Amino acid sequence: MTAAAANGKSLGLVACTAVVVGNTVGSGFYLSPAAVAPYGLLAILMWMARVLWGSWGGDVISFAVILSSIGALNGWTLTMGQVPMAAAQFYTQVVNLATVAAVVPYAFCALALSLITVGGADAGKASRVTPVEWVAFLFAMFTIYGCGPEAALYGLILLVLGIPVYLWLRRGAGPLAKEG
Repeated sequence: MTAAAANGKSLGLVACTAVVVGNTVGSGFYLSPAAVAPYGLLAILMWMARVLWGSWGGDVISFAVILSSIGALNGWTLTMGQVPMAAAQFYTQVVNLATVAAVVPYAFCALALSLITVGGADAGKASRVTPVEWVAFLFAMFTIYGCGPEAALYGLILLVLGIPVYLWLRRGAGPLAKEG
């Protein structure tokens, strides 16, 4: 169970399924064809009310049905707003994780030219970071910060898990290859 579900901010799979099934069943009752409606329970209740209390009894039952339908419509409208919200909250986390996974390499590459210059032909010369590199790096840092701590942690875990895969794929190529 997620923290959002424990706080009552998420419907969950069972509740979402119940809402969809209930909506489908409810639509079947209220939107039934006119040819089938006279044989339903409502028609029997209206007939009994007319027999017991006169013509106004059927009118009272009709008014109660209209009021009940308006209340049910209002309830379903408010409840159905929760289903897309729960989906959006879940997919927001996925999008944040994808953003962090894409921006971390961008942050490294933003300062890469300065790092390459330090170890390259100008090894004795101090590297100078340009304002464009600083802006790109700060943008990447604020983007990671904006994704939240959970997405940043999972992004770091993905990065660390990717290092052995990278080394394994590079084992037979380039300077990482073992001589022997």
